[in-house]
Amino acid sequence: MLSFSLVNTSRSKSFVTVDTALHALINDIKSQQNKALTIGPSYGIHFESSKYSLFNSVTYDQNNVSNFDIVLGDGLQISQINLPSDEIVFSSSSGAIDNFDEGQNSVSLTLPATGETKTFFINKYGVIYRLE
Repeated sequence: MLSFSLVNTSRSKSFVTVDTALHALINDIKSQQNKALTIGPSYGIHFESSKYSLFNSVTYDQNNVSNFDIVLGDGLQISQINLPSDEIVFSSSSGAIDNFDEGQNSVSLTLPATGETKTFFINKYGVIYRLE
């Protein structure tokens, strides 16, 4: 049996298209939710205009060395962050989003060079229920 492992030494990723970045982001959201349910206590994602950070705490601390930053690069931007405190935090007891607000439940990715924008909407249970 032959297997390969990739080691990320730069602690960041680079993406070429909005669709590729959105797919990776949705996978990271699901991974953080799964970690909250299986490892606990809480895992989350904090969003900024050029990156998002994976963290394992009830609140995001930018100085925590265990955060994992995903830098979008290639001109991609997180153009709209419509979330409480610019983050999603999953509870270990239910996998639901802590402090969820139905009126603040979307994030948009944009490639300014082409004007392409994709927005996802998430519900209290971490389900991405709409893409635009």
